Amino acid sequence: MSFQIDRRAVNRAIFAVAAASLAPFSARSQDTQPAQEIVGLEWLAETIRDFEVADRIASTLTISSDGKVAGSGGCNRYFGNATIDGETIIFSELATTHMACREEAMAQESAFLAALALVASYSLEGGKLVLAGEDGQPIVTLTTSA
Repeated sequence: MSFQIDRRAVNRAIFAVAAASLAPFSARSQDTQPAQEIVGLEWLAETIRDFEVADRIASTLTISSDGKVAGSGGCNRYFGNATIDGETIIFSELATTHMACREEAMAQESAFLAALALVASYSLEGGKLVLAGEDGQPIVTLTTSA
């Protein structure tokens, strides 16, 4: 007994399986697409909760495409991770160097790093990156330093 293989049917089946297996990846990239707008830029803190940011002290944030974060708290360099899913952003494993600086710089750095630990979401508003807490209230507002 012999049988023939319908090559078009086989190709359609292979294509359907391949498309189905890639669907989670394409959906994920669409969910995280807004993150591309904040990646690779150096962001400079303008406001930190109720703390008055000093013009001459730069608290910065840079998020790389692999989810690593780095910047200056205002005195020390820091680094860690950011998990971004849609508009949700969580900073984790933040660590800093340990240099001594003026009291004003240390106070701003402490406020900035403490604020990053509370962030749950982000949005872009008028070219500014707004990091908000779980209640949706802004915690840190940053602008590009370029």
